[in-house]
Amino acid sequence: MRGGLALLFFLGAIWGTGCRRDVTPVTDVPATRVQRSSLQISVAPAGAAVYVNTIHRGQTPLLIELDPGVYTVKVELPGYAPLERTVRLDAGAEIAIGGALSLLTSTPLPTSTATPPPTATPTLLPVDTPTVTPAPSPTPIPVPHSTVSVWETAVDIPTYPYANYLREGFDGQHGFTFWRLERAAYEAAHPTPTSRSYRALVLENEYLRLVILPEIGGRVYRCVFKPTRQEIFYQNAVLKPSRWGPLPGDQNWWLAAGGMEWALPVHEHGYEFGIPWEATVQREDGAVTVIVRDSQAQDRVRAEIAITLRAGQAAFTVRPRLINPTGQVQTVQFWLNAMLTLGSSSITGDTEFVLPTTQVVVHSTSDAALPGEHQTMTWPIYAGRDMSWYDNWHAPLGVFSLDTEQGFVGAYNHTTDLGVARVFPPEIARGAKLFAFGPEFRDTAQYTDDGSKYFELWGGPCATFWPEDATTLAPGASLEWTEHWQPFAGLGGLDYANTAAALSLRRDPGDGTAHLGVATITQWSGTVTLLLDDQVLFASAATIAPDTPFRVDVPLPASITPHSKLTLRCVDAAGDIVAEFTQEPYQ
Repeated sequence: MRGGLALLFFLGAIWGTGCRRDVTPVTDVPATRVQRSSLQISVAPAGAAVYVNTIHRGQTPLLIELDPGVYTVKVELPGYAPLERTVRLDAGAEIAIGGALSLLTSTPLPTSTATPPPTATPTLLPVDTPTVTPAPSPTPIPVPHSTVSVWETAVDIPTYPYANYLREGFDGQHGFTFWRLERAAYEAAHPTPTSRSYRALVLENEYLRLVILPEIGGRVYRCVFKPTRQEIFYQNAVLKPSRWGPLPGDQNWWLAAGGMEWALPVHEHGYEFGIPWEATVQREDGAVTVIVRDSQAQDRVRAEIAITLRAGQAAFTVRPRLINPTGQVQTVQFWLNAMLTLGSSSITGDTEFVLPTTQVVVHSTSDAALPGEHQTMTWPIYAGRDMSWYDNWHAPLGVFSLDTEQGFVGAYNHTTDLGVARVFPPEIARGAKLFAFGPEFRDTAQYTDDGSKYFELWGGPCATFWPEDATTLAPGASLEWTEHWQPFAGLGGLDYANTAAALSLRRDPGDGTAHLGVATITQWSGTVTLLLDDQVLFASAATIAPDTPFRVDVPLPASITPHSKLTLRCVDAAGDIVAEFTQEPYQ
């Protein structure tokens, strides 16, 4: 059984526990007849701040009346590990959250003494220059001194009982045990979700809070950008088995849980998205790394992912490592997949996708006006539609970028004013894929109960999902790389990113203005310059931090032409360019 029986026993046991509470989805009723629910929060010590769906509601002890629904409750007190719970309130329910908060130094975690992988350090150097007052930007919240904390907690997620209907299979080509769903039996049981607690590891510095769930594929489940208290990742209200995945027909059970998952050894989310991964913690001065591993097997390719958060940085790094311990050549697919909404519960129409390429190849689509599978299309404009804006999509579409040499992709939600950039080494991690459902997609019940949607940014060493682009590992070989994920807010867009900064340069031909934005990963001082046809049009000393991005509007001269070129440049005290973006002539 290759260890599968033990896993099946584990998965079955966690739903057989008698302490779970059945949760019935809330149905639509007239507003005047909704029976409100009560939520009591009482912890020791008292006086902790309570946030419900990121909104401050008061201090403990606290009694709140809420409408039926799913809520994320966070309790914070300086010096103590935050307490976080996701609860679902039925009409008229009375739920209590209580217990003692844990001191940050009191929770033991498994620790490795191995040296964490090296992480690139931005070449940002402080200089003694006057501080420029930036344009209005998100108001930063108070933050402690520069440090990284790590602790263990639990996250409660309503979960369908799919584990009772999983059966073991074996992929002889890759040497992998996988799990298939007996969907007919599952659906005949009329399953409903039950609240279940999952082990969670939390990393936090002054700018970011990461939550990692080892039991659900070792995924990075949450990333909170603390200056604005916004989530970058999608978070499904339930764990519900979809029909998507690499298996035939109804055997699939991929979980659109949200966050960032790891797909191995085949395309379409792989086999390991919903099984427990091992997790260990490494500490060093100014950084904490959580390493998640799918297996210690010696007879097939295995994966380990190092997720690192450093003090003073508004970015986290991901270092995937694929290992072939066998004596044979192994060919596999590996991808990381981030499910994103950027500050909202569901993708918004004015979400902008940033792929620095002029062509993409279609993986799949049900939009008849677009090219089909394996065919190329121009990007971002195709047949008069600007596909970089979600509002211009119709049906589901997945595309692979044909040019990743600039080493970054990203997205920006203009409704929430929140963006994210993925910065990666294109010589190794050459793959970049974008997927979204489209506004006209209605079958959300396949994966969720609340109608929410998200988009996906994929990356990895394979150029596409097709067999000819799979990664080959020699006997005993390994493959690894490090990439940065940077959330930022208040820029008004994204045009360029590297391991130091994200840049936005928007030229408005209507009002003759250039809109400049710079968000740095760490605190930085230097000079921000705008050049017009290689001549300095604007220059200003600036001090920039992740919670205080640089924003300025620069009037353009009347002599500017459609063929003029604009360049946004950031220069440090040594005169080195740390980030630069040139906008193509306006058409």
